[in-house]
Amino acid sequence: MAVYPSPQSYLTSLGGSGLSFGNVPLVPVDPTTWATNDPNGILNSVSYAGGVTSFTMNASAGSLTYRLSDPTQEYPRLSTLLRADNGDGTFTTCTTDDYFIVYFRLRQFSSPGFDARPFIAICADPTSTAASTIQPFGGFCYQPGNIGGGLWSLTSTEQNGNAAFDALHGVAIFAPQRGIQINTFGTDASGIRIPTIHQDRFINQSYAPGQDLKVMVGVATASGTTAIGGGDVVQLAYEMQAFRLTP
Repeated sequence: MAVYPSPQSYLTSLGGSGLSFGNVPLVPVDPTTWATNDPNGILNSVSYAGGVTSFTMNASAGSLTYRLSDPTQEYPRLSTLLRADNGDGTFTTCTTDDYFIVYFRLRQFSSPGFDARPFIAICADPTSTAASTIQPFGGFCYQPGNIGGGLWSLTSTEQNGNAAFDALHGVAIFAPQRGIQINTFGTDASGIRIPTIHQDRFINQSYAPGQDLKVMVGVATASGTTAIGGGDVVQLAYEMQAFRLTP
């Protein structure tokens, strides 16, 4: 099975051109060829195997700017164009002028070295360090203790108490020049929703017209004092699918 952002071969294997939207699989995300932005050099390497992305870190004493909630955001991230499934083996880049929906799932999170916040988000400019310019909209996992998850919009995050869970799911809805809504929820190994991991947010996050949007993954931290050890590894399996709508 191919991985995002080159999923045409997996569509062909499922029936090729004319694939019905009645049974569309999530696409595994392999970000190893995506553009990298790492303002402070805390990402040593990124690898992908068996559907799981591994981020190997360099040592850092920590910083407030490594948090998802800071107005200045200097966590390491990788990004590529956000492309919507046309259902016929082709994909279209989503822009800020489109209606579209993104579904994502985060699984197999592991962070033995530090309290990490690996994330996935839709954004306008992943090269910036200003949250107001990046304009992220997505979800993240967290530890310590049992794994938890939450949603993220610009500099605002929301998460519930930790609970043992298998995956974090998220649905983000966009309209022309607006981020409208995001929902995240946790499921157990059987795919049943866990009530203690569920977040919903309606929002009117504005985007400038005529911009290509990006999908971004990376690793943030829990606080400004979260220390990262050299060689610490954060692992997460990312899966997603995007659909562009014609009103």
